[in-house]
Order: sequence, then C-alpha cells, then structure tokens
Amino acid sequence: MPKPIDPVAIAHRAIIRPIPLLTGALLLAFMMNASASADADRDRPAPPAEEKRLNRKVFREGLKKRGLTELLERHLLDFPPSGEVEALLMQREIRLAESADPNRPESQRRAAITEGNRILERLIESHANDERRYDWQYRLAYSLLYDEAEPLITSALYRGGDPNERSRLTALTEHALTVLNTLLAELEAEYNRIDALPIPQFEQLERTGYVERIDRLGPQAEYLMQWARLYDSLPRDEADRIRVRRLNQIRTYLTANPTLLEVPHDVSHVQVQVLVLAGLTERLLNDHTAARHHLGRALLVAERLSRKDRAAVRWAVTLAHVEGIRNERDDGQFDAALAGLERFRRATRADAKDDFGMSLVAALTERSILRSRAEQAERAGRTADARQYREDAWQALAQLANRCPDHRDEIYATVYQINGADADVNQMDSFDRMALIAGLLFDAGETAAPDDPRLAQVVEVGKGFLATVTGRGRTLTAEVLFNVAVAEFRRGRMVEAARWFLKVVRDCPTWEGSEQAAVYAVQLAADLYNDSSLRDHPEAQQLYRNALRALIEGFTDTAAAEYWRFYYAQLLDELGEHESAAEQYALVHKEHEHYVEGTFARVKCLASALQQHRTESTEDLLVLRRKGEEFFKAQRRFISLAGDVLGASPEPERAALLRKLRGQAKVLAAEVQVIPEMDRAVAALDTLRDFETTDSPKAGLLARVWRVRLLAYERLGRLEEAERAIPEFVAADPENAGPTLQKLYATLAADAERIERRNVSEASLQKAKVALLLAQQIVAWSDRYASDTPAAEHRAWAVQLAEAHLAAGQYAEAAKLFGKLRGPTAAEATTKQPDDLRVVLGYSETQYQLGDFAAALPGFAEVATQLPANDPIRWQALLRDLQCRTALNHPPHGIIKVIEQQKYLYPDLGNPEIAEELRKLQRENQRRIDGE
Repeated sequence: MPKPIDPVAIAHRAIIRPIPLLTGALLLAFMMNASASADADRDRPAPPAEEKRLNRKVFREGLKKRGLTELLERHLLDFPPSGEVEALLMQREIRLAESADPNRPESQRRAAITEGNRILERLIESHANDERRYDWQYRLAYSLLYDEAEPLITSALYRGGDPNERSRLTALTEHALTVLNTLLAELEAEYNRIDALPIPQFEQLERTGYVERIDRLGPQAEYLMQWARLYDSLPRDEADRIRVRRLNQIRTYLTANPTLLEVPHDVSHVQVQVLVLAGLTERLLNDHTAARHHLGRALLVAERLSRKDRAAVRWAVTLAHVEGIRNERDDGQFDAALAGLERFRRATRADAKDDFGMSLVAALTERSILRSRAEQAERAGRTADARQYREDAWQALAQLANRCPDHRDEIYATVYQINGADADVNQMDSFDRMALIAGLLFDAGETAAPDDPRLAQVVEVGKGFLATVTGRGRTLTAEVLFNVAVAEFRRGRMVEAARWFLKVVRDCPTWEGSEQAAVYAVQLAADLYNDSSLRDHPEAQQLYRNALRALIEGFTDTAAAEYWRFYYAQLLDELGEHESAAEQYALVHKEHEHYVEGTFARVKCLASALQQHRTESTEDLLVLRRKGEEFFKAQRRFISLAGDVLGASPEPERAALLRKLRGQAKVLAAEVQVIPEMDRAVAALDTLRDFETTDSPKAGLLARVWRVRLLAYERLGRLEEAERAIPEFVAADPENAGPTLQKLYATLAADAERIERRNVSEASLQKAKVALLLAQQIVAWSDRYASDTPAAEHRAWAVQLAEAHLAAGQYAEAAKLFGKLRGPTAAEATTKQPDDLRVVLGYSETQYQLGDFAAALPGFAEVATQLPANDPIRWQALLRDLQCRTALNHPPHGIIKVIEQQKYLYPDLGNPEIAEELRKLQRENQRRIDGE
C-alpha cells in the first residue's frame, strides 16, 4: 500500500518551477537521467580502443551543455548507444537540449519539446515491462505541463488566453491527466504486488532502492495531478462541469493532506506553492474568504524566507499577489484590489525585478479591476462613473506602452489575443481598437497577400476610430494613421498609402514615428512620380511635392531630410520653380552623393530664374543685375569645385560627367552675359573663346554656343562677324543649325518688333538686319540639309525670308519675294495655304511702304475681313486698309463711319497702339470734311 503523503518526499524530486511570465525567460529544464539496467550493461559490446580513452557519457553531456546538438547527433551515429531504449533516451536528451538552446528560433524549440515527448510516449508504449516506465510516465506528464503547455498555462494564468490557446491547453492537460491516472493506477497495482511478496524477496527488492523509488513516485504523481487539474480548469468556462469537478478534486486532496499546508516551507519546500494552489482553487470556486486566507498566508510565509528560498518561489509569490488582487476584484472590493495592486508593484520594485513581464501583468490586472468597477457602476445607474472607469482602464496599458516603447507591439499582441480578432469593435475602447488594428496587420503579414481581407478590415477599423475618437484616445491617432498607411501599402494602393503616411506627419508632427512616416510618404510618392505613365500627372506631382516638403521642413536636420533635399530641389526645377529650386540646391549637404551635381543644378536654376524674371517680371534693372551677380558667384563656385574633383582623378565616367557639366556651366554663363540688361556681350564672347577645343562639346551644346555668339555680335553691332559666323555654325553643326537659327530668328524678330512696331529705329533696324541674315541662312540650310522636309515647311521659310526683308526695310526685295509666293485671290482659290494671309499681308505692307496704296489696299481688305476681331493682325490690316483709303482720297465720311462702327462694337479697338492710330486717322478725315 502507498505511504501517506510526505511533503518532504514531494519536494525532494518534484520541485514546482515558476511559470514564465509571457516572455518565457524563466524556462527551466526538468530532465531526469535514465540509468541502464544491469542486464543492458552486461549485453553492451566492448568499446573500441579509442572509446576506452574517452568517457562517452561525459563527452555527450559536454556537447549538450554547449548546444552542439548537431555534433552530438553525429557522434551518436558513429558510436550509437547500446539498445533501442538507450538510443531513444539519448534522442530525447538531444531534443531537450535543442529546446533549451537560446540561439534557435522559438518555433524550433517548441517543436523539439513536442518531439521529445513523443519519444517518451513511444518508449512507454513499446516497453510496457521495463521497470523505468513509471519514471517515463511521470516525466511525460511533467513535460506536457511544464514544457509543452508552458506558454499556454502562462497565457491562461495571466491574461485568460485566446480561444485557440485554451483549446490547445485543454488537450495537453487532459493528456497529462490521462498519463498521471494511468501511472497512479499502475503504481497502485505495483504496490499491491510488492506487498504480496514473501519477506525475503521484499527485503531483497528493498535493498536495490526500488521500493523507496516507487514510494516517492506515488506522492509526487499525486501532487503533480493537482496542478494538472488546476491547469485543466483554467481554459474552461465557469459553468463547465468538468472545471468544477477538477477544482473540487483539488479541494478534497488538500483536505485529505493538511500537512501540505502546515509543514514549514524551509522543511517541505512546497508550502508556499501549495497555499497558492489552495488559494487559486478557492477563488475559482468563488469562495473569496478562503481564497483570501490561503493567498495571504502564502505571501506571509514567503516574506519570512531567505533571499535564496524566496527567489526559488518568486513565481508563486507573483501568482499569490495577482490572485489576491483578482479575488478582491471578484468580491467587489475594488479599493482593496487597487491597494493590493500597489503593494504588488512596490514588492516587484523592491525585489529588483521590475521587468516588463511584471509590469504587463500589473497593467492587465489594473484594467480588469477598473472594468469590473465600471460594470458595477453601470448596473447601479452611474453612467458617467462607468464611462470614466472604462477610460481609466485602458490608460494603464497606454501608460505602460509609453513607458516601454520597445514592448509596445507585445502589449498590443497581448490585448489582441485576449479580445480575439472577431470581437465586436463597437464594444472596444480606444486601446482595444488600436490593438485590433496592430494584431490584424501582423496576422495579415503572415500571408503577405494584398487581397487579405484583414488588411481591408484594418483600414475600416482605423477610419472608424479616427471618425469617432475623443478625449485621451486621440493620443493613439498617430499610430492608427500609420497602421492604416501600412495596410494600404500592403494592399498595393500606393497613392492612398502615401497620403496616409503624409497625414501622420501633418496631424501628428511630434509623434516618434512621424519622421519614418515622412520618409515612407516620400519613397512611395517618388515611385509614383518616376512612373513614366504618371510623371506628368498633376496629382502625382503634387503628392511628391507635398511629401518632400513635409519631410524637409518638418525634420530639417535629419539624415533623411539631407538626403531628399536634392530631389526636392530637382522636382521644383522640373516644375519650373527655378528660384525655389536654387534655394534648396544651395542647402544640399557636402557629403551628399549628388552634391557636385546639385551645385551645377543650382547654377542652371539661377540662370533659368533670371530669364524668367526678365520676361515675366517688372523688376527694375538693379534687381536683375543683382540676380545676375548671384548667378555668376554660383557659376564660379561650381567651376572651381569641378576643377578640384577632376584634379583628384575620379573614375572615367565621373570625370566625363564633370567635364560635360563644366562645359554647360560656361555656356550658361555666356547666355546670361549676353542678356541685354547684363550688358556683357564682350564677356560672353570671351567665355566661349576656344570653347570647341577646350570643352569638346556635343552638338546640342554647340548650337547654344553659336546662338550666344550671334547674339553677342548683334548686341555689339558687329554684323560682318555675325555674317561670317553663321556659315561656320551651319558647317560645324548642320543637324542642329536650322532649329537653332530658327529660334534665334524668332527672338531677334520679336525684339525688333517690340522696340519699334511701326517706325523704323536704329536699334530695331540692327536687330532686323541680323534677323535677315538668319532668315537667309535658314533658307540656304533648308535647301542643302533639309531636302526631305515637306514643301509646306520650305514655303514657310520662304515667307519668313520675305518678312525679314520687309522688317529690315528692304521693301523692293520683299515685294519680289512676296510676289513669288502669292497665289490666286481669295475668290479664285480652291485651296488655302496656312500662310496665305501672311503672304497677302506682307505683300500689301511692302506696297504700302513703297507708296503704292492702290496695290496695297486689296490685300489689307482681304485680311481685315477674314480674320476674327480678337486677332491683332486683323486690326493691323484694318488700320492699313483705312490708311490706304485716306491716302487714295476715298470719301472721309465712309472712313469715319467704319471707325465709329468698330469703336461701338469693340471699344478697345484691338490694342492701345491701334486705337491711338485709328483716332489719329479719324481726326485726319474729319479735317478733310471740315476743309471741304
């Protein structure tokens, strides 16, 4: 028969180890070395010579301790244990060593524990007659509870566990109970067999130590059974009959073995643990008075222990604190529960173990107290108090998250698992919703599928949160925005993701993750902007610009801002905001990979800004020249910098780029120097002297060089040099000469017309003469190099040449050229050329300037009647028409009538210049009437 329960015997082998707090940091291995039977030792073959010099057991143990499990497995292949049992036991030892290896992933460590237990099961099933099977059964039950079920028990004890965890825990605890019940039944049978042995056989068996081992194993299994029953009750609902039966079985066991509760801990080494077991059992059975008594005694006993003994039962002390607080909560004693929570926190700090696990347990416990208090207030009709308690409840977790930002995700994961993914969002507080968002996002990350419905759920819950959040919940706004952005990114919705990241920066600029959100917004927007199909899309441009601006202005001194500033300047340049781009380029850090390119780009932007101001602004000459000086200073700086880098013998590709940029910088300088307001035409020619030989320009750049030279010659009145230079240019760059000459012609012709629209002046005449040279060379170029060009373009160049003669005052030659271009009259024509009206008007103008008003009049009349009133040429033709009629002495009344009629229909008469000329003409014809 089994002996009575002996607490000391229990403590000798069955040391109840602590349950790890969430992180599994307190994992302790419980491994019992198996000894081979005497028969097995006799049957073992003689070891090889090299094995005689090596203690295999010591060697294998050394490999296990050092985590060298792969080497150990190799050793076992070379020197396998004798017999199947020893081989399986060694394989289990390897699995246990793997489970204790901190360098392995958690999933591998858990799998190793499971595999080790399966090995034990195979041993038990296949060796039913081996006397060691009782130890194997005990080890299996112990490992099922304290190894395989460890994280599940921890979750159930400290946070309730999620449905999946509760289901898995139930399966493991039921398995452990089955093993223990089988073990106790077999031990009972073995006790009966031993008791029935003759005394000599019993004494012989006792001398081997077998009887003592069996006597100890029974109480150990009984004790382990009670914890298995407790752990089996944790995942079950309160109304579950099995749960109630398990708890009552524990109560019965403790009643039958009162010494477990009374023998001092320094003797039994389990008094504190048993008191906690009793207190937890009574709390779960809702006997709050009994639970308070046992849990309070557990803490008092623990306080009197030595530091070493107290450290050994720290897990039990922690559980006693937490269960005592929960007991007060369940009993409706909320002030007492909160006071107990404060004592627990002080005790944790005093124990120098104020780790995150303890803090999370405390925060979860505080939340449960306040939620229970809110429910009580709600039942009592105190709605305002209930609302405040609920708000305070989640603050305990929020404050912990703020205090331990590195563990924020772990806190969210814990709350997410407690609530479950399918919890009613409408019943959640702000922190619950944030945890749901984080949890769904993490779970969706396991699949990495853009169509995962959990990603859409994140967006939906996030938007709902943002639409309804109030009070202290707003402190979570930034995280919600960020996670919604991440969800949209994973869904492949890049525009939406960039907008949400940008909203983080705008709405929560001081949040710790705002800089990262700004970087993500920029990266996404950059990808969109650089997509060839979206580059010119205004929305993509604006999004990229807003993101860059948010990063650079909001996080100015960060490495990210320093890096992206170059691209912000580049974007502003591409959008035509050259002055702002130049300001940003000037701030690019010297260590930036594109610093030199940025220095050149600033030169280019300043040149463009200067040209832009010149054509679009009314700024005075001093302002323009000040901007010019800024440009020249930047240009000289770049030239110097490029020279320094080239002098350091960079890579050939880098050197080629720098030489190219240096050549462009020289051309930019010359282009600015040739601007009339700069008055540096001579300097422009000096800048480009020997350019072709020193800078080896490409054809496109060479066209700009010759354009500057021709403009400089024109500015200086050196028409002979311009006349010589144009053929040189055409010969040097025939491919680009025509388009370049055409652009230059347009510039000079427009300048000439702007200086003097009607009356030939010296300044406008000089420009017109250079323009004439250009028009002649364009025609010559087209005849030689553009023979495949459509006839319509050749005709346009011919018309342009005729107009250039007209502008230069060479009316007779212009008349000849226009005459060759004239087609049938409007009444006779069956097809019209695009430039027919230009020809008609140009021919009439030459006749007008030559004084043949009768020949000029039909053309002016045709143009004036065919063009709409908003066309300025129509008004010029009308003015000439009436001037010809006046010169030809047509009736003045008719001329005045036309002017009055046009003034009535179009009060502004086209433009101020035409209006003034028409008023003069009206007065002249009125004088003709008055003189009759």
